[in-house]
Amino acid sequence: MLIPGSNPPMYNFIYTPAFGNPSNYVVTWIYDDGNGNQSSQLQNITVLEDTFKPIALCKPIYH
Repeated sequence: MLIPGSNPPMYNFIYTPAFGNPSNYVVTWIYDDGNGNQSSQLQNITVLEDTFKPIALCKPIYH
């Protein structure tokens, strides 16, 4: 997930659900410049189903 920026730079805060099951999620970014000014923006996140089987990579163990 890319974190959006602001111009001028502000402190970034995030409120988001836990990403888990494949679905669509919305992240609300709230920017605060420390002087009482705030702005927000929405970011859509799509979590896809993992269709690849896991691959174990093991090194030989020598005693």
